[in-house]
Amino acid sequence: MRPSQGGSLKPAPLLLYLSFNIILIGYSFYMFYWTPPPKPSTAPASQFSEQRARGHVHMLAEEIGLRSVATPGLQAAHRYIWQFSQQLQQQAAGSGIVVQAAFENYTGSFDFDFVGERFVNAYHNISNIMLQVSRQGSEQQPAVLLVAHHDSPVGSPGAGDDASNVGVMMELASNLVAGGAANLPASPVMFLFSGAEEPLCQSAAAFMASSSWASRVGCFINLESIGPGGSPIVFQHAGAWTIEAYAKGAAYPRGAIVAQDIFDAGLVLGDTDFRQLSYLHRGGLPGIDVAYLLAGAAYHTDRDTLAAIRPGVLQALPVADALRVMSKAAGISCITFVSTMAVPAACGALRAWATGRPMVWFAHPIVAFLSYLPISIAVLLLPWSHMNYDSPQGQQLLPYHMLGGALLNSLVAAVLTRFGVGLALIFAMWSGFGVLAALAMARGFSMTALLGALLATALPIYCCAETALVLLVVLISRMSLTGHIFSGLGDAIVGMLGHVHYTAAAADAAAAAGTDGPVPMRVVNSSWVIASSDSIPAGVLSDAMGFNRSEAQAPTGNEWGMIYPVSKLLDLELFPAEPAAGVVGHLPHVKLLATRPVPHPHNRTNAAAAAAAALTQAHLEIFTEKPCWATFKISGVDIARWSLFDGEGWTEAAAFIASQQRGSGSSIAKRKKGAAGIAVDVGEDWGDGVARMPEWSTLTYEATIYISSWDF
Repeated sequence: MRPSQGGSLKPAPLLLYLSFNIILIGYSFYMFYWTPPPKPSTAPASQFSEQRARGHVHMLAEEIGLRSVATPGLQAAHRYIWQFSQQLQQQAAGSGIVVQAAFENYTGSFDFDFVGERFVNAYHNISNIMLQVSRQGSEQQPAVLLVAHHDSPVGSPGAGDDASNVGVMMELASNLVAGGAANLPASPVMFLFSGAEEPLCQSAAAFMASSSWASRVGCFINLESIGPGGSPIVFQHAGAWTIEAYAKGAAYPRGAIVAQDIFDAGLVLGDTDFRQLSYLHRGGLPGIDVAYLLAGAAYHTDRDTLAAIRPGVLQALPVADALRVMSKAAGISCITFVSTMAVPAACGALRAWATGRPMVWFAHPIVAFLSYLPISIAVLLLPWSHMNYDSPQGQQLLPYHMLGGALLNSLVAAVLTRFGVGLALIFAMWSGFGVLAALAMARGFSMTALLGALLATALPIYCCAETALVLLVVLISRMSLTGHIFSGLGDAIVGMLGHVHYTAAAADAAAAAGTDGPVPMRVVNSSWVIASSDSIPAGVLSDAMGFNRSEAQAPTGNEWGMIYPVSKLLDLELFPAEPAAGVVGHLPHVKLLATRPVPHPHNRTNAAAAAAAALTQAHLEIFTEKPCWATFKISGVDIARWSLFDGEGWTEAAAFIASQQRGSGSSIAKRKKGAAGIAVDVGEDWGDGVARMPEWSTLTYEATIYISSWDF
């Protein structure tokens, strides 16, 4: 009698298989969320106490509050950290411990690439606070640098991002001094309290370019947050030995190579100081990037509070037939591998297309699991369900099918390794341990053999569970910020950006040039601009706020220019508005101070040619009554060079600047008879609030922005 060619998966083996996976996945999730018990403030001063670290976070995020660049709150944070540094120096006096501190100010610029946009990132009078703890006589040895930023996102108290890690660094510095010189590390420990990370990593770039302390750094650990809920993981690294050292030294090390793949592939629209410090990018240092991942919906919002930081999170920082059968099985494995990703993704995209609402499950991520996980499991089991593994032929085929799966995984690992993708490690593990599982099943199918195969694959199952968790935590949270661009990939609690938009003008540029003092300005147009940064269209928010969408105006592309290039990610709707009074006494403007001919830099040997190609240098004054964030866009005929500061010149067409003082002068060189224009977007965070916002929305940023165009 011929054995049946059909069959089904038997309940007992299937139950064992699923139970084993559920246990491993559950344990993986538990370990990811687990945090050590926090130590109280009464713990010995030489031991890390989360409660003491939280005291610093409370002062920065709650007592001081908003700490954006160019706000009084950031100045208060500077003073608080500087006073702490002075107290630590006094405490260390006479103990054999050397505590060095410096308050550094920087002005300069650097090229930057963000969301595919290349521009000049300029900074004026931004500040960092440096602190180093070392044994006497070892001060000049290469130091281990810890980095965290105490400026906050605009409109957010920034408890998680990044006051939490500033509190960790302050507590750690205190622990080092209290522990005595004999217990200090052999290398100095340097702390960089970064004062301008949110304006696209200005302070780290300034440190590497201008600080005398930078040459003393041997390696670095950058501490970041993309959600106040924890758990801290290593998500980027430069230098394999840095990962090994961290794994040996950290009390509770966590890491995920897939996170670095995500960042390197540009799937996460964001950046950290790691890029400015790392030798893989702009800097010259080896190091690691550690960040909190959970509660990403609070990232850069007013919900990034001390209460959102889970207890223990800060404490944790720390032959022919055989080959033919294998090839067939590899083909089935390939179909299964692709289908388990493609089918749920297609279902999600189809649902989003049918309903017109992408990523509606983001506010309740459990709905994503309930929607897509059963589909993935069904697609995973379906190709194998017709195999009759109870028959003699089926029992002989089973280990070869496992070897076929291992073959597929080895091929995927080889391809990914060729392209430098760290996730190749997971596929390599499945290949190696898949061979062990096949050996366990070599004598035929039995519950004992199945248990042996499951034990052989326990490690890759566990690693896949944690990797999948990292993917979900990072991508679900961050993709929501650009959901209206990547439609159909997820849902988000609405991030709302609302502001009043003024277009201001003087009578004419010539009149402005001859005016002493501020240029007289008038408002010629005013609009509300509703901007959505996630998957929900701005129109949904406009409806909820009671705006008449029949009055909506077409965006010009200049709105929210002061946060360029992030502004390119926003979905906008404009509505007429009455100008708000009393924000500033004098509107921001540009004044032409003087012009003079200058020789062309490429025609210095031929006097006649140089005269024919002479340039006109224009000296301009950019006036802002209050400190600001701004973007300058310059256009004209043959602009040769422009600069915000003496001694620097660029040819790029835009600059982003964050300033702690009034705007400085700038100069532009252009050809004779050329027309050059300047558009200045100046944003100021002094709005009164948006009372119309619905409860389900999240206010990310509210500001008043001035836009003006000048033709000289």
